[in-house]
Amino acid sequence: MPEDKEAPVYTAEKILLKRIRKGKVEYYIKWKGWAA
Repeated sequence: MPEDKEAPVYTAEKILLKRIRKGKVEYYIKWKGWAA
């Protein structure tokens, strides 16, 4: 039986953009430690 593995945790540095597309809210996020 495979081991349960936790999903990695990422930290958001900043929300760059928020929009509504097809009735759903979408966010463009700058992740801490990752290039934009």
